[in-house]
Amino acid sequence: MNIISVLTSKAKKNMHLQITLTNGNTICGNIIDIDDTSVLILDKEKLAATSLNMVGAWQLDLNQELDIATPEEVNFVPDEKDVEYLDNIENIEEIDEIDVASLLDGFDPNSVIFSNIIPNKHVTKLPESFLEIECSSDRGKWDSIFSRYQNALKNNDQELFESLSDELMTMGDRNPKYGIFYYNSACFKLKSYDYPAAGKLFERAFRIDKKSDYIYNGAYTYLLEGNNPKALVNLGAYFCMEYPLTDKNMWYKFCDLAKDTKDYYIFSIALNEALSKYYQLEEENIDPLKFLIQSALYVFKDAKAILDMIADLLTSIENNGEAPSYEMIEHFIDDLNDSMDENGLSNTNDDFDLVFGILNGLCAEDETEFVHVPEIKVNDDIPVIERYTTGLKKGYVYRVIPPYRYGFLKDDDGINYHFKYDVVFDDVGFLDSTTEYNQLPLLFKSIPSTLEDASTDETAQVIFSLKLLDNMINLAKNFSKEREYPHAIVELDNVLDYDPDNLEAKNLKTRWEGLYEKKNRVESDKINFQPKNELEWKQKGNLLLKLGMYEESIDAFNKAFTNMSNSSSSLHGQGIAYLKTKRYEEAIVCFDKALEMNSLHYHANHARGIVYQRQGDYVHALTDFNKVINIRPDHKDAWKQKAFSHSQLKQYEKAIDAYNMALDLDPEDWVTLSNKSAVLIKQDKLFDAMKCIDKVLSYLPEHADSLFTKGYIFQKENRLEDALEYIERSLEYDPNNVKALSKKAFVLARMGKPEIAIDVMKNALKLNMGNAKTWYYKGVVHHYAGDYEKAIEAYQESLYIDPGVARVMGCKERAEKELEPFMESIQGASDSLEHEENLSSNEGVEDLISKLNGKFSTS
Repeated sequence: MNIISVLTSKAKKNMHLQITLTNGNTICGNIIDIDDTSVLILDKEKLAATSLNMVGAWQLDLNQELDIATPEEVNFVPDEKDVEYLDNIENIEEIDEIDVASLLDGFDPNSVIFSNIIPNKHVTKLPESFLEIECSSDRGKWDSIFSRYQNALKNNDQELFESLSDELMTMGDRNPKYGIFYYNSACFKLKSYDYPAAGKLFERAFRIDKKSDYIYNGAYTYLLEGNNPKALVNLGAYFCMEYPLTDKNMWYKFCDLAKDTKDYYIFSIALNEALSKYYQLEEENIDPLKFLIQSALYVFKDAKAILDMIADLLTSIENNGEAPSYEMIEHFIDDLNDSMDENGLSNTNDDFDLVFGILNGLCAEDETEFVHVPEIKVNDDIPVIERYTTGLKKGYVYRVIPPYRYGFLKDDDGINYHFKYDVVFDDVGFLDSTTEYNQLPLLFKSIPSTLEDASTDETAQVIFSLKLLDNMINLAKNFSKEREYPHAIVELDNVLDYDPDNLEAKNLKTRWEGLYEKKNRVESDKINFQPKNELEWKQKGNLLLKLGMYEESIDAFNKAFTNMSNSSSSLHGQGIAYLKTKRYEEAIVCFDKALEMNSLHYHANHARGIVYQRQGDYVHALTDFNKVINIRPDHKDAWKQKAFSHSQLKQYEKAIDAYNMALDLDPEDWVTLSNKSAVLIKQDKLFDAMKCIDKVLSYLPEHADSLFTKGYIFQKENRLEDALEYIERSLEYDPNNVKALSKKAFVLARMGKPEIAIDVMKNALKLNMGNAKTWYYKGVVHHYAGDYEKAIEAYQESLYIDPGVARVMGCKERAEKELEPFMESIQGASDSLEHEENLSSNEGVEDLISKLNGKFSTS
């Protein structure tokens, strides 16, 4: 059936027509004119026209043939025919309202009292799998938390609830594959009325364990907070897992939210899941089915376009007294979804899609628990294929002064800039041929001129040749050969950000967008959670990667492997998933294969460089980052990673140079500026380091790392009071920073406050028992306090975790030497007591120790 020919044969002037276009937009009104190619529509005072080849769906009122009012005749007086028709419309609306009210008899969301809805309680029992493998210290911590919880509950101590919640969150960070810690932390946040934090923690726990109790509490929390969009998403996920009739009060709330927000998309998915569960029940009772269809009628009450379909099904159920077949319900769901699409009611919800994706086939085949990989703050800029530019402008060199190695350029707006040869990244020899008649195009970034009596207001800070654009275009062409058009288009977008008039990039983009629309977009925009072929497995792998479900992503990519053999970007995606799960050897294999297929794939070079960094192979990491820079010298992150690798190799000058280039590309990258200061400290250039930190803090006064670094510089300068002030300020914003706590203890010990320092170190070790540096600082604190035995024990623990550290070994040896005279004096005192008191052979060792303690208690 040709729907356009049906429309042109039935449509007449003055009929009311509603059209849904292929781009999703809707237009409606009365027909002014229509032929085989186009239609003209008037809606009140708005005139609209469209080509019929743009029509995706239409709805025509065959009975309505009203006279059309021109803009000057809006206040017309209807004739008898019009009055009769309008009366009929009013009567129909009355009948619809009466029918809806009758059909909804017994369905009463208004009966719900929110105070009767109770959230799930916290869980006091640790999972068996945790008890089998985890250390006893965590179990002791768990018991301590719930012991103190009883006191908090008894006294309604909000501050203690908050504190216990934070402790559980820390345990969760140490044991990231167990959602129970975040769930209980959220329950305690709920007790202290911190709804936003509680909601996020419930969702975090759900992402790990995928338990309906967790997402239910998330919905409850967001309802309390008044965050209806979030509550709707959480309830939609909950009712995709649980049958609505087991919790009718919450289902009523869900229906109310869907109706009020008109988010029919979430409701339709949950309804589909609920109907599927109904047909899995053994009992044949139509009441639950009637209740579910009533829910749809209630939610879609304001959606007149599809109300009749739902009302007809509900009427049929009531009249027949039995449930229709499962096939009939499937057809109903399909028709409902089609009607929603035709009437523009299927607006997707990204937040819900993410949660729904987790529920539908996103776990591994063996249903093992998803392991959340905590973010690594330092050097975790893992690259994906996405739009990446750093604000370069295109310009033209029009004059150079070779003897003095400087010149002038202008941008597309005719603004002039001064530059020196040393800011040019490429070989500068080509500049000397430049004249006003032979202008040279390039890319540059500028800053306000700092030169006295400068002839231009701006100075070019960094200059690149257009080879950078050629490299991106060539990479895009390689992606297109693999039919990876989205990645190819990303590279072209990068080119057009710098050079909007680049004709080659514009033509290629137009061509590839057309191919992508024609061949791939329809399939790739809808993820099949039960893939049937290699393409669908690859699409699922990419979605899982985006969602952070790395193990599951690897599994999907493996199932698509034959398809991946022709795609460097898919190999890159699988490599990223291996990198995220710390399976570094497998990651390198993937990146190697990707680069064999596509040598310009600088994203794979960047990612492989990070893998080498994680393995401590900074030499090979530098090779990869330099390859990225050769292809894309504007890649700020590659410069930052290069700087980090140089600093780890103690090549501090090279590290500073690389950080400077990154800052030339982005002068407001405060994290890079802070990292640069750390290298300057290692060079003992404390004045320059302090200038960097002060600049960061002038823009980000609450930046915890920079506050700590400033305190560290003061400590290096022996300004201990100032050091303590800034380290404590840092801990106000990041109280669980073990490094800052350890340094605070060290400063306190040097200030002659060893008792306070020891307490601080206890807190640091509670947060991370496996940190070698923390144990080292514990040894230093005890060393300052003169407790050499405990100092030696701490040094030994540090060396057990990280053997062979010269600084720790040296401190341990000094403590042992300082302990020897003390032990000799104890031995001498022991001999003296034995001689003075003629200890009998029957006197116990405990008596001797008691006397020794008495003798030395005041020493």
